[in-house]
Amino acid sequence: MRRPSLFRLFYWRAAALLACTLVGLIGFSYFVQSKFIYQRWQDDIQQETDWIATLWTENTNPAAMTDNWRMSHDTVRLFVRDHNGKIVADSAPEWSKLSASGMMIATAPIPGGELVMTRQGRPLLPAHPEFLLIIGALGIAIALFFLPLVRSLQTGLARMATLAARVADGQFGATIEPPRERELAELTLSLNDMSLHLRDAELRQRRLVADVSHELRSPMGRLRALAETVARLPAEARTYLTQIDEEIALMDRLVGDMLEMARLDEGKVELKLQSVSACAWAKDLFDRSRPHIEAAGISFSSSLSEIDVEARVDPQRLVQAVGNLIDNAIAAVQGRRSPRIDLALEVGLAEWSVIVTDNGRGIPEADIPYVFDRFFRVEKHRGRSGGAGLGLSITKAIAEAHNGRVAIESLVDQGTTVRLAIRRDD
Repeated sequence: MRRPSLFRLFYWRAAALLACTLVGLIGFSYFVQSKFIYQRWQDDIQQETDWIATLWTENTNPAAMTDNWRMSHDTVRLFVRDHNGKIVADSAPEWSKLSASGMMIATAPIPGGELVMTRQGRPLLPAHPEFLLIIGALGIAIALFFLPLVRSLQTGLARMATLAARVADGQFGATIEPPRERELAELTLSLNDMSLHLRDAELRQRRLVADVSHELRSPMGRLRALAETVARLPAEARTYLTQIDEEIALMDRLVGDMLEMARLDEGKVELKLQSVSACAWAKDLFDRSRPHIEAAGISFSSSLSEIDVEARVDPQRLVQAVGNLIDNAIAAVQGRRSPRIDLALEVGLAEWSVIVTDNGRGIPEADIPYVFDRFFRVEKHRGRSGGAGLGLSITKAIAEAHNGRVAIESLVDQGTTVRLAIRRDD
């Protein structure tokens, strides 16, 4: 079914509103006029009745008075009643059979009784043909005033509909110029942002496919070469088992990171919260990390806060999150002179933090806003042991699940500091 256009909807409703308004105004005008005119006629009849009563004397003949009245007034009845209510003279006795409703009645006392004057019906209200001119003028004014606005709204909405159709058709990154109207401009900017974000997401997705293909192809190729070597030299198989194990571990980590991110996206990972001492947890983490870091030929130091705090967290998840930061730090200092990694626990009034600092290659300032985006990788950090750029995304997701945050500061060729902060519950 074809839907009505905005133009038709607007003008039909505007016309209906105008008609209702004018009908109401006309009705109110006639009501006010009727109250005013009817009251003036009533006052006139009463004044005339009072005037005749002032001329009435005891010698006045009621019959002669009503006869004279009949000769000059055919729409107004004059009659006289005695003190008992009996009509003694009447200018229009045939009116006595008419209903009193719709009559204007005036009375005045006279010697020996009461003088009554009545008028059948009410005066007609004056016609106002100028109302038709007013209605026409207002209709034309409204049409001329709102036509540009409606056309502008139609144009803006049509352009946004075209943009949405282009995006739905896969043209991610398409944008349009915002119109003048503030609301339409905000909506247009939102659509533009959505289109650009979809483009960026598609680019990251393509990069993910390329990275995963590269990362899987490399260990798979090395495994094939190792397998061929073992097949040729079975007596030396033990020599290559360690290398085979490393390649399998690399692929396992890559696939594991992707599955972990998928579970976090779907909300299927539940935190196993428990109360732990932040200092005790951090000391255990630092002690377990020392051999791994020093085995890579990297200097290691750690420090704990003098203040302890009881935290309700999932300790294993936080170990996983900090472990990703440590792995990134190890990769960043590879090949550097005097590589060093420092771990620290700080406890503040509002939150407690684990800080990982390295003196590695650093991250360009332009890349810092994107390092926590999934699938994003700083190209100069890319190496054989790298993943798909999911480690920091997983760390951020775990921190936010604990009502925490992750912040990063870095200078190229000077190093990087990453703070994983958790809000205190007390």
